Amino acid sequence: MATATTTTEASQDIPAKLLTEKEVASILNCCEKTVSTLRKNGKIRCVKLGVAVRYTPEEIRRFIDSQMNQDDCSAN
Repeated sequence: MATATTTTEASQDIPAKLLTEKEVASILNCCEKTVSTLRKNGKIRCVKLGVAVRYTPEEIRRFIDSQMNQDDCSAN
């Protein structure tokens, strides 16, 4: 009988691809400068590898989900 694995265990088994700033900008349909600004303002967390900055897909999903609750989407 197979046992269920927890999310943490499954995450350790399947490595997530880290995204570049350019890839995140493409996903969010914005420029790389905007992604950099979001990072510097603490809106998106990153992984630093030396001087390289990378983002997890889960963090980008979290950011998108957090923006879905904004009331000002109908302002224009």
